[in-house]
Amino acid sequence: MRVETAKLLKAVFMRSVIPRGIAAEILNMSERNARRIVSALIKDGLLQSQSHRGAPLTIGLPIGVLPYYFPDPYDPLVIGGEYII
Repeated sequence: MRVETAKLLKAVFMRSVIPRGIAAEILNMSERNARRIVSALIKDGLLQSQSHRGAPLTIGLPIGVLPYYFPDPYDPLVIGGEYII
């Protein structure tokens, strides 16, 4: 994952929603490249949007990334190793 991608995910996570139009500014890249990154993040479930045109971006929470977003609840010492995905 590129550093710029992490910046976008953090911005959406912290604000809960961001206008799609500022993604290029956050990513510090051209609109075209930003659209590619946003599309890939939506495809992977890391971002969500109601539409591919103009709708705001919200954070996606696919089950596979929850241990990275919220590491403490997934600590095997807390919940037991059999519950780790």
